[in-house]
Amino acid sequence: MSGRSSSGSEPPAARWWSHPACWLWPLTAVTGFILWENRANQTLVLAWWFLNAVLTVSMLLGAVWNLRTVFQSRGTLVRWSFWAALILTFSGFSESLESSGHPVSWLYSGSSYLALLLVVFPAYLAGALVLAVVGAGGGALSRGGALDRAAAVRSGIRWIWLVAAVVWLLRLIPQVKEQLLLVAGIPWFFLCLLPFLAHGTRRAVLGRFDLWLAKHFRWKIGRHVLDLRAEVFAAAGFLIAWGLVSVKVFQPFQASSLQSAIQIINGTHPRDMPDPSPLVLVEWDAASRRAATTRESEASVQAKMILRLAELGARRVVLPMPADRALDEDPEMENLLPGPMESEWSRTERDISSLETAMRSANNVVLIAPPPNEAASSPGFGRLKGVAREVASPGLRWFMGPSLPTVAFTWPDNEPTPAPLLLFAASRDHEGPATPVFPDKHLADFDGKRFPLIDGEGNLLVDLVGSHEGRDFAQVSYSDVLRGEWQFKPGKDRPGGKGRGSWEPPEKYFKDKIVFLPPLRSSPIAGPLGDLERTELLAQATRTLKGHHFLHPAPRGTALFWAFACALAIGRLAMRREPLKAGWRLLMVLGFIFGLSLVMFAVADVWLDPVLPSASALASFLLVTQLSFSLERAAKERNRSLLHRFLDPGIARELFDSQQSRLGLGGDRENVVILFADVRGFSRFAESHPPEDVMRVVNAYLGVMTDALHARGGLLDKYTGDGLMAMFRLERSGSIAGAVDAALAMRDAALALSRELRAEGEKSLRVGISLHAGEAVVGLVGNADRQVNFTALGHVVVVAARLQALTGGGEVIVSKEIHDAVNGDFKMEPRPEVHVKGVSQPVKPYVVLGK
Repeated sequence: MSGRSSSGSEPPAARWWSHPACWLWPLTAVTGFILWENRANQTLVLAWWFLNAVLTVSMLLGAVWNLRTVFQSRGTLVRWSFWAALILTFSGFSESLESSGHPVSWLYSGSSYLALLLVVFPAYLAGALVLAVVGAGGGALSRGGALDRAAAVRSGIRWIWLVAAVVWLLRLIPQVKEQLLLVAGIPWFFLCLLPFLAHGTRRAVLGRFDLWLAKHFRWKIGRHVLDLRAEVFAAAGFLIAWGLVSVKVFQPFQASSLQSAIQIINGTHPRDMPDPSPLVLVEWDAASRRAATTRESEASVQAKMILRLAELGARRVVLPMPADRALDEDPEMENLLPGPMESEWSRTERDISSLETAMRSANNVVLIAPPPNEAASSPGFGRLKGVAREVASPGLRWFMGPSLPTVAFTWPDNEPTPAPLLLFAASRDHEGPATPVFPDKHLADFDGKRFPLIDGEGNLLVDLVGSHEGRDFAQVSYSDVLRGEWQFKPGKDRPGGKGRGSWEPPEKYFKDKIVFLPPLRSSPIAGPLGDLERTELLAQATRTLKGHHFLHPAPRGTALFWAFACALAIGRLAMRREPLKAGWRLLMVLGFIFGLSLVMFAVADVWLDPVLPSASALASFLLVTQLSFSLERAAKERNRSLLHRFLDPGIARELFDSQQSRLGLGGDRENVVILFADVRGFSRFAESHPPEDVMRVVNAYLGVMTDALHARGGLLDKYTGDGLMAMFRLERSGSIAGAVDAALAMRDAALALSRELRAEGEKSLRVGISLHAGEAVVGLVGNADRQVNFTALGHVVVVAARLQALTGGGEVIVSKEIHDAVNGDFKMEPRPEVHVKGVSQPVKPYVVLGK
């Protein structure tokens, strides 16, 4: 008996550590060491690539060979590929924009960004599907253990994506080099994980995980139950969101949310800004532009403007480098203005000396230096920097995207001081460059003033709140300045900074002003205020330094705690609720997150990034609703399994599939074969043996007979203590011949068990079986509110039960109706007619000897 009780246990050979692929692990370690030490050896590298290419082709061929199974697993294949491609799209796209260094601002705005994502995403999805097919092929070829081929294919898809995820995370570690070798080795690493591939299906793994969660995070305290499984999944959602934010997957959304917040506050919460009157923007008008592009040059017009502003008493003149061959090599710039650029360069080279003379004479010019790689090859810059009062870099960087400019408080040694810092010091009558001091990575002290930084890289976000496109600074034209026209100064004598304003002569208007000269050719940059020229961005940056509103991020601990709290709140609110009922709670939390971010921005100049808490809440919502669905499904599976132990699985399926009215008491008339089986001599056996032995032996007989019954399509009605009642529903899938065949199989199984028991020195029993065919009502009987049984009632059941009393041990007795229906298919021996209790007519029994 011990051998039968342990037959379902897992054999030692199925343990994962005995898998042959485990020998690949030390080989992988040795191979990795050799590749790392000889990564410059092209032969070894090519051999590594060739090995993985062979593995990839083999797995693809395995997928083609098992194409039907792979197609059946398309849900798993597409699901994993979709999410992987989506993450790679956002992450890879953000990294490429950041590494490029080009302010292609239109990519971060509205439909243009989404349109580009729709182009990039299908490419990533195609590659992800190929990788998933490789995993499916590998799973199909490595099928073993308890997994069927479909389960192996699904496991292969999951495991190859887990390998890819680990490789993707490793490439984020700066110390990890040769990332292409890691990516190329995905098929080999997948091959090393074959021991785990057949270590149970996903449902089995999730079942074990569910039991582990219930054991460690669900406690019964008195009459109450404390269930923290939702909090565990919420914490997992927070960690997932934190990881995705850390690798900049959501950086475009972070930039868009901050840009949107600036626009919302500008429209709903205006605030006073520093007086922009000390800053003046000069713009090219038609006459000056025509002169610069035809008979004169950009350099000559700038020289005239510098001399004129020096006469008018301007404090500083901010001058961008005039275009020359070394600085402007972009052919697209030719489309911005008419005229061949070659002739403009020639005229600029001709007139650079006049600009040099004007700058030396004025002694108030801040020259904006080009990038170091361009400045070294520009002869014009080499001449002008020697006569400029100060040389500055633009000093503008981009926070999470080119639409959010920042002032750089740190800069490379080969670059001059950023222009906004120099102009801020000049506006306070402080000469010479100053060096910022950093009390910590989020604060900078410069020229006696403290500035909170937006990030830990020494950048101050340009304050655009309260600003408006084209209305923040006085804008005058080249021609008006050169002709000496009077300029209008807005009034500030009324509350709220408003007034009638007045006209002022140029000598008074430009006195002590910082004047920004624009380049002749430039491309605007999109931002919260619309399209701004770089010159206006420099002016906005300078005004930001003069003001007192500096947006700074919430402390890291506060932001993480807030995101974690949102994840926990959604986890608790969504637990065991339908998605729609939990969805409106999620929307309320998201609305609160964005509302609080706006309030903190408007009131305290603190940016509490809403993306991390929103992503945490969304991830928590998805995981917890999936947990709720899994718990509900697990409960249904447990109930179904429990029901199958009390009711035949076929009957249970019928009841589950029936309409609600079908579950009431009563039934339908059907043609059936009723089978009774009973242990002969059971009373004497029970009298002479302990109850435990009686239970064990009877269960053994009932077990083998039930297996034989189910194998031939019979439906178990009930166990009758030492016997059973079963039926064959002829109008569905059963037949009379099949019922007789099942009775013989049950008899043979019982006889085989008896022989086995006798061989083990234990008491054996014998079983008698009877069958009768006829009409019966099949349905539910009992108490409709408490307990019901699915059974068959009618005269056919009574006759079958009475025939069973006539059987001897090891006999199968059938009625005349059975005999007539299968005449010739089985060997039968007739017996005399008998009168049985409860039946008015005599019954003609037949003993079935075999086929």
